[in-house]
Amino acid sequence: MLTLAGGILPGIQPCVGVSGPANKQTPSVKKFLAILALCSLAFGSGAGNSAPHSSLGSTRAIPPDALRIINQDIYQDATWALRAVDTATGDVIYDLNSNQPLLIGSVRKLYSVGAALCTLGSAHTFVTDVHRQGTVDNSGVLRGNLVLIASGDVTMGGRRQADGTMALGAIDHNEANTIGNAQLTNTDPLTAYKELAAGVAASGITEIQGDVIIDDRLFQPFEYRDEFFATPAYVNEDLVDVSMSPSTVGQPANVDWRPKSAAFAVVSTLNTVAGEGDIDVTLNPIEPPPECFSMPNCQGQVTGEMPVDSSAPIFGAFPYVQNFRITAPSVYARTVFIEALEAEGVAVQAATVGPNPTNLLPPPTGFTDQTRVASLHILALFAVCSSDFKGEFQSGGRHHSDDGGSGTGSQQLNGGPHSRIADSGVGTGYQPLRIHLSRWERRWRYSRNFHRYRRPVASHESKSRLPRFL
Repeated sequence: MLTLAGGILPGIQPCVGVSGPANKQTPSVKKFLAILALCSLAFGSGAGNSAPHSSLGSTRAIPPDALRIINQDIYQDATWALRAVDTATGDVIYDLNSNQPLLIGSVRKLYSVGAALCTLGSAHTFVTDVHRQGTVDNSGVLRGNLVLIASGDVTMGGRRQADGTMALGAIDHNEANTIGNAQLTNTDPLTAYKELAAGVAASGITEIQGDVIIDDRLFQPFEYRDEFFATPAYVNEDLVDVSMSPSTVGQPANVDWRPKSAAFAVVSTLNTVAGEGDIDVTLNPIEPPPECFSMPNCQGQVTGEMPVDSSAPIFGAFPYVQNFRITAPSVYARTVFIEALEAEGVAVQAATVGPNPTNLLPPPTGFTDQTRVASLHILALFAVCSSDFKGEFQSGGRHHSDDGGSGTGSQQLNGGPHSRIADSGVGTGYQPLRIHLSRWERRWRYSRNFHRYRRPVASHESKSRLPRFL
């Protein structure tokens, strides 16, 4: 088993003051890239090291705060490794087991985050626009289509808290089916769609006589972990979360889900039974066929038994969270957007549930400032470091995986949003990065039993090559 506690080491200030032209690397960015390459708190290959020690090349002892985490009993079978180098002088700042071959694990996502940070800057925002095709008469009737242009924004405001930071659970809902449970955020996954719909209503549109379309042409969908295809359109990160808990013996278990939409419903025959046995829950189909989302009554089934005195996996306390995959994100997003429009008092003549008619779209150049009716700006996921960050060690995040798979933490740095980004970047600007990543690290395969990964093993030196390229 491997568990990783993440943080920032003293004296290391990644991302501080990153700004300027897209291709210019400031000194702080160069140092950040060095940490991406070298601070690989690594994924164990089986050999434990319950008493970590610094290598001869280290100029500083591993910080006590870090050692207190590393030396916890829960990590006795884990192998830890890190190496931090000052790129300005070449001096080794920290070094621990850096020459030991280790599985690459989730540390790899730091490379795509670092490349995005260098390319786009720390203040980058995703801009999602809504345009009209056609004219609006004096009574607010749009005689034509309404088009939401998907920007590749993964969260679409669905993690935004009242203070502007991004919410994360101890175990993210993206890992619910993999790890066995998750902690849902107390946020609204439909935030962006509701705000855009409000913007459309504020523009004076009262009725749409044409269709509602999600323009998902930003980039070609690409396969992620042999599970699904990443596209420019997202709703709740393309998941329908199901929360379950026992009720009373002989009665249906408590089952709820989010988001709620006519695009997909959950039907449950999950029963509460006596005893303290294991939870036996099946979601079927976990990955509904894409065509389901364009037809009425698309639904997933929850079946099984939940003992009344059982405990939820990992957390103990309920709810127990699993999820269905939204396999047709643009179609689902269209329905969600129509529902949000209607909630704002905008009448839509087109069917709420139906195909996403991208064949009706004009060339991308057909949209102008004059056709824009609503716009939403959301901070990018990698914009996680504030300019006044002091570099103190933070131990709030914890990365948990049986075998080096993806994990999450719950962290906030100086009040700024701290979040994660998917292993592969999104947007046309990320295509070259994704290609180079796939060449550098051959694709690992994710098996259907959720607990067996096959990944290449890499030494510290091979892990350093990609950041040197960047």
